Amino acid sequence: MISAVIDETVRAAKKFLETHPEEKEKLGQAKSVTVGTDLISRFLGWKRFKVRYSLERLGMIDEEEKGRKMEDLRLNSVRCKPGGGV
Repeated sequence: MISAVIDETVRAAKKFLETHPEEKEKLGQAKSVTVGTDLISRFLGWKRFKVRYSLERLGMIDEEEKGRKMEDLRLNSVRCKPGGGV
């Protein structure tokens, strides 16, 4: 139930920010910036991971964010392997 409320809040915030570009400027972003995890989390005052997981559940996460997440996972798996570096 809680995740349904979170998802609906994130969905509404994303739609609001997409239809009100002036709000992006108030958050220090250009009107042309894509509405994603960073912008929504700042707008709602929530942690990034909560917004990101919600966008993933909703199927609303953009390809750039998916790429960043995959790169993070790849780097973490390299770090965790013996002889993997850092």
